[in-house]
Amino acid sequence: MEAASAMRTHRTLLEVLAASPVHALQPYRRRRIPGAVNLASNELRHPALERLADEALAALPGADVAGYPSDTAFVQMLADRLRVDPRSLLPVAGSDDAYRLLTEAFGPAVGATAVTQELNYQSLPDYARLRGLELVAAPYLPEQHAFDTEELIRLQAARPGRAVVWLSNPNGPTGAVHTPEELDRLCASVAAAGNLLVVDEVYRHFQDGPRWSGPAHTGRHRHLVRIRSFSKGYGLAGARLGYLHGHPELIAYLARWNTRGPVSAPALRLAEHLLRNGDKITAVHREVAADRAWFTAAVRPLPGLTALPSQGNFVAVRARTDALVQRALDTLAEDRIAVRDLRPLHVMGAVLRVGMAQRPVLHRVVAALSRAAEGVEGAQVVRGEAGRG
Repeated sequence: MEAASAMRTHRTLLEVLAASPVHALQPYRRRRIPGAVNLASNELRHPALERLADEALAALPGADVAGYPSDTAFVQMLADRLRVDPRSLLPVAGSDDAYRLLTEAFGPAVGATAVTQELNYQSLPDYARLRGLELVAAPYLPEQHAFDTEELIRLQAARPGRAVVWLSNPNGPTGAVHTPEELDRLCASVAAAGNLLVVDEVYRHFQDGPRWSGPAHTGRHRHLVRIRSFSKGYGLAGARLGYLHGHPELIAYLARWNTRGPVSAPALRLAEHLLRNGDKITAVHREVAADRAWFTAAVRPLPGLTALPSQGNFVAVRARTDALVQRALDTLAEDRIAVRDLRPLHVMGAVLRVGMAQRPVLHRVVAALSRAAEGVEGAQVVRGEAGRG
């Protein structure tokens, strides 16, 4: 009787799980609007890339699907393209998987603190919470459309030997960048403090300003790891392929936290085919940059709307009021165009984000934004401007 009573004082495993703080997080499910143009996810969609993907899939041997994948050939090809030691590369199932892996590797096992930008990749706070990492952030500065690099330096220096500094450059939600000089100072400060710098570079292909080269040889720098992806720059978001680049000893440590065969054989073959066609990929990147410049200029005369400078394959558009953001979202939805509402992030204010597409689609976006801006003071000057190509 006493034993039964004692057992009832202990919660079952399912009761413990039901009380977990993890329930404060929202499970992620990607939902698409049938028939809509998706400009909310920053996917790179282009006929040239789709043709290359079709070619690779048509040539995919059935044996590659039947057997477990080997990434050896892909890693060597990538290392040759980058002119780096193949031991400095670690394939992962997209940049999201890189965040998962890194937060696991530097979570409870190490007890590191995550020092980051506010805003950064949206899953980082969730992964940090799941792994029990303390998370501290340097703020986004809306007036400058930039991040406080000196605050990042201060926050990590106050935690010598136990901080992992995370930043995306170009930044995912905003399109803002750190200057090469800022990143040089941050990288040197991180090394001096015995910490680690993680730079997410998934949007690097679209940066047309000065780029940070980093230390002369990333693979020889023990305090730096870069996250790169084939989702944005190569149009392979559905394939789920990215990689980490860092010192071979650091990569060897991280490889022990990786899942076995995280990247499928079809994804590897797709990436190899695209790497062989680098000139076509570069042409697409140039087109995206030109479309981004055109879109930014086309939004400029629209009353109440400001296109923020961007170095990604998207442009964030700030509205004068929440009501104008909502009107823009509704007008775009009527035209079956989905964009990203950034207001729920509670950092940038009344802002929506438009992923870049080919010019005819962007004409539709600008026309919808122009209709949404009607009624705002000065709207009468817009009608002849919005459709200019």
